Amino acid sequence: MNGFSFAASYILWALLALPALWWLLRLTPPRPQVEIFPPLRLLRGLQGAETQALRCPWWLIMLRLGLAALLILAFARPVQNRGLSFAVNGGPVIIMLDNGFAAYPHKDRVRAEAQKLLAAAAATNSLVYIIPTAGAMGAEIGPYSSIEAKSVIDRLSYSAIAVRRDRAFARLAEIAAQNPGGAGLHSAYLTDGLAAAGDKKAFALLSNLPVAELLWYQPQVDLIGITAAENGADGLHFTVIRAADKQEASGRLAAYDEKAQIVAEQDFHFAAGAETAQGLFALPAEIRNDIAWLQLLPAGQNGRSGLHNAAGLRLLDTGKKQKTVAILAPAQSRLAQPLLSPLYYVAKALEKAPQVAGGKVLQADSGSFEQNIDMLLKARPALLIMGDIAAIPAPAQQKLRRFVEKGGTLLRFAGPALANADNSKAGSGPAAAAAAAESLLPVPLRRGERSFGGALSWEKPQKLAPFPPDSPFYGQALPQDVLVFRQILAEPSADLFDKSWVALTDGTPLVSSAALGRGRLVFVHTGLDSGWSNLALSGFFVDMLQKLVAISGSSGRVMRRQGDAVLAPYRIITAEGVLAAAPDYIRALKLQEAKAEAPDFYHPPGFYGTRNALYPLNLLGDKSRFAALPLPLLPAVKPMSYAGPETNWQNRLLIAAFCLFIMDIILSLLKTGNIGWRIFRPGRRSKAVGAGWQAGLRRKMGDWRGKSRLKAPGSSKLLFIGLFFGLTAAFVGIIAAPVPAQPAAAKTAQIIALKAQNSAEQEDRISDKAPSAVLAGKTRLAYVLTGKAELDAVSKAGLQNLSRFIERRTTIEPGNIVGIDPARDELAFYPLIYWPIDAQTPMPARQAIDNMDSYMRRGGTILFDTRDALQTGLQLDGAGANTSRLRAILAGLNVPPLIPAPPEHVIARSFYIMPDFPGHYRNSPLWIAAGADSAATNGETPLIRAGDGVSPILITANDFAGAWADDGKGGFLFPLVPDGEEQRLWAFRGGLNIIMYILTGNYKADQMHMPELLRRLSP
Repeated sequence: MNGFSFAASYILWALLALPALWWLLRLTPPRPQVEIFPPLRLLRGLQGAETQALRCPWWLIMLRLGLAALLILAFARPVQNRGLSFAVNGGPVIIMLDNGFAAYPHKDRVRAEAQKLLAAAAATNSLVYIIPTAGAMGAEIGPYSSIEAKSVIDRLSYSAIAVRRDRAFARLAEIAAQNPGGAGLHSAYLTDGLAAAGDKKAFALLSNLPVAELLWYQPQVDLIGITAAENGADGLHFTVIRAADKQEASGRLAAYDEKAQIVAEQDFHFAAGAETAQGLFALPAEIRNDIAWLQLLPAGQNGRSGLHNAAGLRLLDTGKKQKTVAILAPAQSRLAQPLLSPLYYVAKALEKAPQVAGGKVLQADSGSFEQNIDMLLKARPALLIMGDIAAIPAPAQQKLRRFVEKGGTLLRFAGPALANADNSKAGSGPAAAAAAAESLLPVPLRRGERSFGGALSWEKPQKLAPFPPDSPFYGQALPQDVLVFRQILAEPSADLFDKSWVALTDGTPLVSSAALGRGRLVFVHTGLDSGWSNLALSGFFVDMLQKLVAISGSSGRVMRRQGDAVLAPYRIITAEGVLAAAPDYIRALKLQEAKAEAPDFYHPPGFYGTRNALYPLNLLGDKSRFAALPLPLLPAVKPMSYAGPETNWQNRLLIAAFCLFIMDIILSLLKTGNIGWRIFRPGRRSKAVGAGWQAGLRRKMGDWRGKSRLKAPGSSKLLFIGLFFGLTAAFVGIIAAPVPAQPAAAKTAQIIALKAQNSAEQEDRISDKAPSAVLAGKTRLAYVLTGKAELDAVSKAGLQNLSRFIERRTTIEPGNIVGIDPARDELAFYPLIYWPIDAQTPMPARQAIDNMDSYMRRGGTILFDTRDALQTGLQLDGAGANTSRLRAILAGLNVPPLIPAPPEHVIARSFYIMPDFPGHYRNSPLWIAAGADSAATNGETPLIRAGDGVSPILITANDFAGAWADDGKGGFLFPLVPDGEEQRLWAFRGGLNIIMYILTGNYKADQMHMPELLRRLSP
């Protein structure tokens, strides 16, 4: 209820006494005057003067009238936004409230109103039912006591789904059935103001319920949502909706990638009276493919409150990304009559595919075979199509293999060349499958083809068999017009049926597929010309190619979206409009005929599936609209509005009245002059000045008591007593105010602020067990505590001296060095961890190894130093004690292939150009993870995934810390072997290069290719 109300309104009748008080204050009886009675003789001829009562000044009257009015209003207990009272007569109170996506922006006001309703129910000691409209079916609704109900309201969560009022009113009907003898239900409904599906059914239920009163709270609908986002030839089109509004409005939309980084931003504009607005992200297809979702930016809200909700986030379908498709054909395929080329129909069919970037298909129609492959792979296609090509050069075959292993899809068609090739050199079984993969075929093939009327003929051309359940074509209509005349058979194997996506009626495969790395090999066992089949002339051929485009780039896993596909929750959208991990109660999503049901409590909007094959379940559909919730036209319905939290004004009025009382005392004493002696106490001159000041004050303010030499006893004391009590009340009011407990985050913030103010002093006091907030404030190097005091001291001194060298040479300001225990300490604060290996120290615990492995995978780098270059030179197969201990440690880690850092590597040129990486010794190379193109990887995906390609592991035997460590007196702890101080300078430079490489990644990698780039740009 808005406005003011009074808990004791009858006291307001006292305001009628203010006119009488005005009259009494205006009349002041004259002060009695003492006269000495003279003899009658002296009184002759005297005329007595008529004495009139003096009046109080008007401003003092108004002051005292205001004081009285404030006291009357205060005792009447005024309350702003006071809740209503239920006339329940012992019956239950039902509070229904919307807790869907549209209610989230109003959650604070909803909670405040609910608390006021609970206070009203508590006044009558009534039981309370709480019915959320976006909760689980059959959830507990009460009855609760008022205290229990308050706890339920405080714990109420909001879901990113639409409300179901029909279910809520059905629960209300159940409560009515349980209380048949009552005079009627007393309820309140805190709505979100937005119409939803099922409202008509809900209002029909409401009209038949015995409702005595229904307080209907409804806010103004102020929401913005995204209903559509579709890729087109010119960019990503999106549609934004809002509730009906006569004013113009603008906003801003952001496109995010899978790492929650903003890819692009785009404005949109609502015309006056318009409910929809359209926009376009005019971006290249490659950039659009990185977009995972669209979200409204708060900066574009123009004072609106409806942006922070689930409707303002739109997930994009990963299967509908714009993709580049390339066709590889023999160099002789550039014919004067293109209709005679079988791949012509492939290109025409793909031009209609909505996922093909720009509606264009890249074709290699000139140059040598390898040049065509290089040209097509440079465009980073998702699907590469090859015609009838059997002999593939070895270098080109390796490039195609890497393309597939990295996530590409290779589609090949049969023909005479493949039919005559020997594809079964390895015989049968696993060896044959491996040989087929080497030949970029999903299954091993028999030599020769089976044809209608040939040696391996069938009686009539074959049709297609029903699609198997694990085929991406499952659920599509089976074409009856496709006939196959010639076919290349696959060698029989145990998994041949599992690899068959399309089969003929006799069970032989027509389309087979197999995963290779993160990509997929697909082979069509018939040719494209009409002599083999009429597949290329059928409508199914277009559908088949478009489906292959859609699933290409799915990391080797075909995502089926039909039939009985069940997808686990991956990320869900919260009511606030944030992607978060799915709680335990979220259930897997089952798709029915390529469509999912509307989001509900157990299936909220979000991504379902696996990371490489995600299905987006959005809150709003393409035709969704925002409409205000109509008010039921029932006598029991009382429209209300969210007024905010209840505010009691009694204390404020009492404080104001007390201030006026103090002011009245001070002014009264100033008029009578009873405090002048206190102000001008010392000295005659001060007394004379004080007397003059008081006389002037009397002339200006008037004396309604007349002149008198008498002073009211204790008036000065009365002033100071009043001031004392006034200050005491103010102080009590201040200290009585509740002071919130300081949370841990605030304490952390204080630590950071203190550290910022006294950075130098704080850095000196940083210990190995410093708080996390302090450690995160600066870039710090760390070393592993070995338990050997001398070795740990050298490591710390060496890293400290290296940090000072880095600070002098660069803009990096490293913090103090921290010694860590990998088994217990958090490692994420340190970009580099130096680990000196000593065979005499205990073997690290399994927990330490696991933590180090996790640290490396998240982008951290560990520098292992065996310090035994003189004994082994760090050949990793050496027999030194420290090297053997290192091998034991590495056995528990996921270590990528290692190579000695070549001179052209980024680490050797990140700051200085390093010939090698010396330390205390100079015999050992610096071992580093091999890159993706290195032969050392043997085609495997390297561990370098995080940190911009930075190697997660570095190994040396040159004792870096021994070269860096100083003695604190201007010298160094150890002499170097063999060169001396020049070697020490190179050791410091090598350490700086390592740090720059770890912090900046491959930002200088383009410099390695500068000669080649200049050569290519030269005429």
